[in-house]
Amino acid sequence: MIAEGIVRLARRPPGWRAPGPPPAAPRERLDLWPRVDEDLCCLSGDWRILQRLRGHRWSLDDLLTAWVAAESMAAPPGRIADLGCGIGAVLLMLAWRFPSAHVAGIEAQAESAALARRSIAWNGARAFALAPARLSPRAARRHRGLLRGSGAPAGARRPLRRLPLLRRTHRAGRIGGGSVDRGQPRRDPARRQGAAVLGVHHEAGSLGEHAGPGL
Repeated sequence: MIAEGIVRLARRPPGWRAPGPPPAAPRERLDLWPRVDEDLCCLSGDWRILQRLRGHRWSLDDLLTAWVAAESMAAPPGRIADLGCGIGAVLLMLAWRFPSAHVAGIEAQAESAALARRSIAWNGARAFALAPARLSPRAARRHRGLLRGSGAPAGARRPLRRLPLLRRTHRAGRIGGGSVDRGQPRRDPARRQGAAVLGVHHEAGSLGEHAGPGL
């Protein structure tokens, strides 16, 4: 197997063994290994994440968000939803921490969702990531309501699906008044984790028609 991109090596003390479930790491699936301008980086235990060299990369914010979410659970959740999952950093950390849970992510940027799906498959996680490219007006309203935390629209025929753990990414104003560099996908300074509880929510949530039968 020869990857076109960069595979980062883990730097660990002699004799140290990584905790958590092992990754699938399928060597026969060349599409799951880093391509040109991508790297495969360490994430949790032996799990890895695919990232763009000049795009959005996982950070301490993602680690802290996943930690707060995991520590806030009195018992291991059966289902987890990540609204605005990006390249899947928090989604994968929670899937690694709760390997028996079904984890779902929704991301508006198709390229980010595609990276997340490849990382999910590389690790063999029980998760999926969706990028709803074309939605009906009703579905679009529900999607916007979910991102705002307002739930499904009034009168929706499908009841809300209760989730033990629901995380969403907040939108904030541009940092420093700068514009987004469209030449560097997913490096958007307008996207950051919400303050305080860092976007971790425990109230009832709904993935509506986006989630499908997985949740």
